[in-house]
Amino acid sequence: MKRLYRIIIGILFLGIYWLCEYNLIHSESENYLKSDINDLKDSLFIVSILISIVIAFFIVFEENLAGGKWKKIDHIFYIGIMSFLIFPMTASIILTSGLKLNRLSENGQYNEPFIISVKDLYGNNDNYVWGRIPNKTEYGQTEKIKLNKKIYDEVEKNQEIKLNLKKGVFGIPYDPIGTK
Repeated sequence: MKRLYRIIIGILFLGIYWLCEYNLIHSESENYLKSDINDLKDSLFIVSILISIVIAFFIVFEENLAGGKWKKIDHIFYIGIMSFLIFPMTASIILTSGLKLNRLSENGQYNEPFIISVKDLYGNNDNYVWGRIPNKTEYGQTEKIKLNKKIYDEVEKNQEIKLNLKKGVFGIPYDPIGTK
């Protein structure tokens, strides 16, 4: 019975990870700037570690730890290894959940300046521009945003536009809309 319980937890965890990693994270990350996703990922780091340890504990836990201190040390070592191995999966699930929960409620709007570095000129009608937000993005790091057709046709390289951003539940800005 205990083995079946562990297998069900493992399959359930892998199913949720697969859903988040291959379906949800890509659609959610289009609503955020890369720098904001990295900030949220950094703030959820400790939560991801703790949840990884809890999940590993439930997978390994046995009621009878009889067998001396070596048996207990083996269990602690195994929990540590399992936590290390499932941490990337847990971090992905937590990040996807955080991004989704952040957009549940809007807590105001604000504008940020955005300097366009590259304009997509390949003619594929995606209207993407790459650029940076002064004093926010690190040197060399660019953000990709999609503009509506009218604004896209009017902007040039090295031009500054305004990004209209909404603040979410966790204070992470989302839904960047470029305006002139």
